[in-house]
Amino acid sequence: MSVSRDYCSIMYVLRLPLIALFLASVLLVGWMTAHADEDLRPPKEKLEGADLDRIRSLVQQGKLLSLATLKADILKRWPGELIGVTVDQEHGNIVYEFRILRPTGQMTEVEVDAATGKLVEIENE
Repeated sequence: MSVSRDYCSIMYVLRLPLIALFLASVLLVGWMTAHADEDLRPPKEKLEGADLDRIRSLVQQGKLLSLATLKADILKRWPGELIGVTVDQEHGNIVYEFRILRPTGQMTEVEVDAATGKLVEIENE
């Protein structure tokens, strides 16, 4: 009978910390769920003006692939109507972002590394 009383005494003492731990877990899971869709990547840097002149120069030097070359490849892989193209810089790399309206009506954003032509990201909206 003594073991039962000792167990009850221990549980009585631990009840508040256990309740606090449970509530903290519930709050943490709730916060993580609410923020799951947030983009935690560093913001993209839009390039314009002198930066675009530098990009043209890099294309002419063969250090970057041309927009026309990548555009043709992208539209072969993701057919549709090209709505727009932006040039960004991410983590020091030049990235072309193609916005394509697919035949299904879905908008697809395809990001490609301008130096390698490798796919960086695909987003379906």
